[in-house]
Amino acid sequence: MRLLHFNPENDLALASADPHYTPPASALALATDIQEMPCLWASVDDVIWNRDGSLVDACGERLYDSLSEVAHDITSVFPWGWSPLLVQRLLILDVPILKFKIKVKLQP
Repeated sequence: MRLLHFNPENDLALASADPHYTPPASALALATDIQEMPCLWASVDDVIWNRDGSLVDACGERLYDSLSEVAHDITSVFPWGWSPLLVQRLLILDVPILKFKIKVKLQP
């Protein structure tokens, strides 16, 4: 299954290059307000990872409470943008992103 994620704070996270970066409240509020934007381009079999950690389908119906429930069923990840912050979040949740051949330098 494809995982879609809207992370508009990505540009800020890229600028910091810190996998432990904390976006400002305004960026997080924007991300929460329009978190289901990927519903506009999602396919029937896609899942969308929301800010509260839940997964919804293309129609916004809640499917799972946590990404860790289906982490190993993910075949590809399509975020709004890639950053060390997002990679760190996915690794913590055991999403096997390393099979996607992403080249990101993580800091300890």
